[in-house]
Amino acid sequence: MSSSVTTQGFILSQATVAERHQIWEATFVHWGTALSLEDYIGREEHNLKAPLSKDGGLTQWILTDDSPKDRRPIFSACETYRKRALIANRDGVVRDAITYGIASVFTPPRHGGKGHAKKLMTLLARQLRATSNFSVLWSDIGPKYYHAVGWKPVKNAYLRLAASHSTTENDPNLRSLIDSDIPSLVEEDQQRLRQQLERPSSKVRTLILPDRDTIQWHLYRENYMCQKTLGRVPSVRGVLWTSPTDADSKIRAIWTRNFSGKEPEKNIVHVIRLSIDKEDIADKDLADGFKAIGKFIQTDAQSWSCGHIEIWNPEERLKRAALSVEELGAEFIVREHEHLASLQWYGQEDVDDIDWVCNEGFAWC
Repeated sequence: MSSSVTTQGFILSQATVAERHQIWEATFVHWGTALSLEDYIGREEHNLKAPLSKDGGLTQWILTDDSPKDRRPIFSACETYRKRALIANRDGVVRDAITYGIASVFTPPRHGGKGHAKKLMTLLARQLRATSNFSVLWSDIGPKYYHAVGWKPVKNAYLRLAASHSTTENDPNLRSLIDSDIPSLVEEDQQRLRQQLERPSSKVRTLILPDRDTIQWHLYRENYMCQKTLGRVPSVRGVLWTSPTDADSKIRAIWTRNFSGKEPEKNIVHVIRLSIDKEDIADKDLADGFKAIGKFIQTDAQSWSCGHIEIWNPEERLKRAALSVEELGAEFIVREHEHLASLQWYGQEDVDDIDWVCNEGFAWC
């Protein structure tokens, strides 16, 4: 990928090691609330070692000028993660693709209010258009800002469940998932998603693949946070529920714990992938399976000092099943301001003709 793009005296450039540390020190007060400065910088350095980040997978970008490196100003900054994706045309012809997830957009206060972030994002879009099929980001400042520079908000809703104070009975149909289960699970998941896209549709469809590197990036980050905040790392990464009457009817959930402070209400369990093995699973199995999974996660959230659980953009049948189980107390909430998934499409089609499939928590970065 080219190291710089210019416009009107501003340059989009990759940050040096020293500039990266300068950015981390500046962003700590915004994104490091659960950590010390030392541990926050340690987390970011730890993140560089994750498989998704290696070999150019993670790039730190800055908006700057033509001053010498390490002495030039940082007007604005962001990160990009290169990820594997799929695109299917209306006839169901599937092809492999590349996307970039954009994260950590930041403008130092002394440079704020001058349109630097918009310049950064405009140059970044030009850069990414040349090397990928689309890009995504998650806006925490409402739907309008990033839409104005090309990223349209799409599918922004989630299921919310409160953590549980009660203990749950062991369910013989439920199996905990550990690290060694992840590789085979994600391979099976990718195969099912490809098959899903092979069916004709009225829209062009795309998805970010929940592949091994993408899933493990979340687990890698979680391990660091759990160790630093609670002094332990999780062994359970999710659960698999199998119907007692139909062995092919299975529901899988993988989640991570996210810590934003010492108070449990600020800490969240994110179900980053929730999938059904058999699309025509019986309604009763779907409700029973989600009930068992939901109770398990509620108890797990409580044990990890997390206040609630979020499941982003669940499939329609899963949403109905969750809301039908009254004792889980699930709520369906449409996002209006924070974590707004947004898409910029680099193909010939209009973004309104694109269906972002499987827009779940694993895609976030």
